Amino acid sequence: MRVFRSEFLNDYTTYSFGYCEYAEPEDGESVGPCYAEGFLPYSGDTRVKADVFYRARSLRVDLERMRFDKKRRYQQRAVEKEAVEFRAEAKDVFLKRAGRRFRADAIAWIEQRFEQAYLNDARLEYVLGKDFLNTVLCASLDGRPVAYALVCRWEDGFHFWYSFYDSARHTKLSLGKWLMGKALEWGREAGLRHGYLGTGYGAQSAYKTQGVEGASFHDGNSWVNCKERLTYLQQRDALRPALRTDLFKEGPFGV
Repeated sequence: MRVFRSEFLNDYTTYSFGYCEYAEPEDGESVGPCYAEGFLPYSGDTRVKADVFYRARSLRVDLERMRFDKKRRYQQRAVEKEAVEFRAEAKDVFLKRAGRRFRADAIAWIEQRFEQAYLNDARLEYVLGKDFLNTVLCASLDGRPVAYALVCRWEDGFHFWYSFYDSARHTKLSLGKWLMGKALEWGREAGLRHGYLGTGYGAQSAYKTQGVEGASFHDGNSWVNCKERLTYLQQRDALRPALRTDLFKEGPFGV
């Protein structure tokens, strides 16, 4: 794994100089070491052809210790009582079978949830083109797809990367939250060691580990198993001023 840095922000008055850390698997190397060091796959600029990972406050769950508390178990079962069908499929097989419908559903459901979709057609194709993205989780009701998750799986772990679900479906729990919980159960049953759930920034990310025992977050140095500390950081995120995005039009790599 090759680790490198790119300059970000600086404040000379306090001698604070920011550098973002990135990683790239070496030839033939598994992506597992990148995730284990707190890195997540970068998809912010479709012009970047290499498999680049960025270090962040990522979340993961120890699947051997993973348990749902009583409330979360109830919520998960409430969705399953609606006879939701769940399956995991190899990406290439899935796209050959249902790629056209998936692409249409994914973009439509993203637009359902957000006024300005963060994932357009070009970015979706960019993500789907990553070789380390190798699995798709699917959920159906009455034979009709209602949720998907794009998953990166390796020898002893998986990353729940992007999810798409029909938010017009009224259930007692968000289909997205349910699918994330179902993915953790799937990973444990498959004998995997860790499930990675993306970033843990802001109060809006609290749902990812809500009611889940065995969760931890990466603080830039190591994995921390402290729910109170994570909650504090997520609440503190809202107090930080917004960055001037016009300063970063070139992207982190100057492309």
